Amino acid sequence: MRAGNSWLFTEYTFFLQGVREHTRPGDKIVIATLGMRNPETYVYAYYRANYLLAGREVLPLVPEYLASADYVAAWQTPGPPVAEMIFVRTDSRFEG
Repeated sequence: MRAGNSWLFTEYTFFLQGVREHTRPGDKIVIATLGMRNPETYVYAYYRANYLLAGREVLPLVPEYLASADYVAAWQTPGPPVAEMIFVRTDSRFEG
């Protein structure tokens, strides 16, 4: 999610709004993004999710959190095969 790809910021915000609409306060949500290959991008995605999903417990994608997560929110990536999946395709349609 580089500054040159500002449309990604908008798409990711829409995705997180969908996650918020499909979850409840107190839910534990692991964030998985295409940016996992780039640490700076994942850090942005993780902290942005914390802000937009206030009231939910946003967890980083690390093995020790997967077992306790209520949901995995995977954006533009298939994500790990655990918990209940919430994801979006690259065309921004929310599925969950």
